[in-house]
Amino acid sequence: MIDLHSHIFPYIDDGSESWEMTERMLRNAVQEGTSEIVWTPHVMDGYNSEYREKILQRYEEGIKFIEKNKIPIKVHLGSEIYITRELSKFKNEIFGTYRGVKKVFLIEFPMYDYHPNFRIFLSKYMDEGYRITLAHPERYVKLHTQKSEYEKLKKDKIYMQINAGSIRGDFGDKTKSIAKWLIQEGLADLVASDGHNDTSRPLGMSSVYHQVVLWTNNQQAKSLFETTPRLLLYNEV
Repeated sequence: MIDLHSHIFPYIDDGSESWEMTERMLRNAVQEGTSEIVWTPHVMDGYNSEYREKILQRYEEGIKFIEKNKIPIKVHLGSEIYITRELSKFKNEIFGTYRGVKKVFLIEFPMYDYHPNFRIFLSKYMDEGYRITLAHPERYVKLHTQKSEYEKLKKDKIYMQINAGSIRGDFGDKTKSIAKWLIQEGLADLVASDGHNDTSRPLGMSSVYHQVVLWTNNQQAKSLFETTPRLLLYNEV
């Protein structure tokens, strides 16, 4: 499996709380079948040069930590960008897009707010050749009663990434039912861990993979956990 959304390195955001936790998280991911993962620290309003340097330093430290501890997983750099009018300044940033290749953004909407203008705003970047992966659309409360907006996001060719925790039911029955509906209707494009720790929000996704097979079939599960993530990560979309 390839995981395009995680918070694995410590002392940056609300993800891992220590290097010891990072090691437990990554070993769990490897044990459950993840071969590649993207570290996507939160990038919010108020981003500045100090935070930028902190991200780059932590990534370098993280790669050295993985090599030193011989953890058999490949880690890439990216970010989870909270939708902002200043999105353009991340186009050339090394962590602004997956692997810094200036192609695919991972974007987060406000959890309790949504406006159709978000799609219009993002469309101009897509017109420039960028691609948008939308983090956990099943968790945006206002969209729960506006299912047609999911279909519009799909029509706009915005890639929708479902959280593994949503499929497990970690965010409640309603969020789980929306995740299931998006997957079964073919609106979801990929599943990622959005792992934050080694307990309540782990990286391991093997049980979730099997749940998706039960909801759909082996071919669709492979597409959600392997094929589409690989295409997005390696700039083949």
